[in-house]
Amino acid sequence: MASPIGHTLAGYLGYQLMPTLPIKPQSNKGLMWGAIAIANLPDLDFLPGLLVGDAFAFHRQGSHTLIAAIAVGSLVALGMGLSGKGLAGRWRKQTSGFSKFQWLWWGIWAMAVYLGHLCLDLLMADPTPPFGLQLLWPFSEAFFASPIAIIPGWQFDSMLSWHNLTVVGSEILWLMPIIWPVGAIVPKPRKSQQR
Repeated sequence: MASPIGHTLAGYLGYQLMPTLPIKPQSNKGLMWGAIAIANLPDLDFLPGLLVGDAFAFHRQGSHTLIAAIAVGSLVALGMGLSGKGLAGRWRKQTSGFSKFQWLWWGIWAMAVYLGHLCLDLLMADPTPPFGLQLLWPFSEAFFASPIAIIPGWQFDSMLSWHNLTVVGSEILWLMPIIWPVGAIVPKPRKSQQR
C-alpha cells in the first residue's frame, strides 16, 4: 500500500487539476486541504481496527471500494448543492452553462480524488495477504491487484525504516513528474481572486 506521503501527493495533484473543471472556489487553501483530506480518507479504516486490537482488520475493504468513492462524491455534491457555496463561501461568478450544476462537478471531482487513492494502492506492491483491494465490495468479496507493482509496498511494522524511505522516494519519483507539468499547464486564479 502507498504511504501517507504518496496519498498526500495524489491529493495535491487532484487540487491542481481542479481549475480544469467549470467550478471555481474563491479559496485555494481550503481546496488544497480538502483534496489532501479526501485523498487520505480511505486509510481511516485503520481506526476501527485499532479498537479491536488489529489495525489491519478492516484495511483495504469497505473504504477501499468503488462504492465508497461514489458515496464520498455524492456526499460532497449534496453538501455543495445544499449550501450553494464553495469551500470558502460564495461562488465566483460563472459565465459557463455549467454554473447550475457546480454541485455535481464538486462531487465528480471529490470522487476522482478518492479514486486516486485506490489507483495508487493498486499500483503498489502488497506485502500482506490477502493481496489487493476489495474494489467491488459488497457485490464481490474478490481482491483486485495490479499485475505490475511500480512502487514497493509500505511496511507498517517498521515505519522509520530504510525500506519505507525508498517507498517514499519511489512515490515522489513517480508522482512529481506528473505534478510539475500539471502545475505549469493548468491556469492559476489571479491573486485578486484568492483569499
